[in-house]
Amino acid sequence: MLDIVQFLAKQNSALRDHREDDTSTNRGNFLELVYFLAKYDPVLREHSVRIKMGQNSSLTYMAPQFQNKFIEIFRNKVRQAIIARVQKAKYYSRIFDSIPDTSHKDQISQVVRYVLIENQKVRVDESFIDFLETKNKTAEGISDIIVSKLKADGLDIINCRE
Repeated sequence: MLDIVQFLAKQNSALRDHREDDTSTNRGNFLELVYFLAKYDPVLREHSVRIKMGQNSSLTYMAPQFQNKFIEIFRNKVRQAIIARVQKAKYYSRIFDSIPDTSHKDQISQVVRYVLIENQKVRVDESFIDFLETKNKTAEGISDIIVSKLKADGLDIINCRE
């Protein structure tokens, strides 16, 4: 199940569709891929059959909550890897941009730019880190969010460049 979530995330593909029940012609990429792979994997096939028959229904790892948990695990691992690269680079800059999301909540996107020098090769990287919800849209409120986020990420503001 983790591999399927990771595959779909790498492909930037949606996991779910509007209707995921057995009567739907498209149950979403995640479930469709699970059932497709079950044709070739006996363990996954047996698991799928038990779920359809109502057995083993308490813990299937196929519910949206598990998919979200898997995504959160991957997100944290990616964030940790990016922050480790930024710390290795030492100097960095941050790019913050605010926009309302579909539910009309203001979100700040957080991107970090840094220079990596490995094997005498210089490379500028730019990586998305996070979305941050903004409740206080004043300059002070946004500054507080940015400074506390830098601290939480373990990045020294002294090494931040414009």
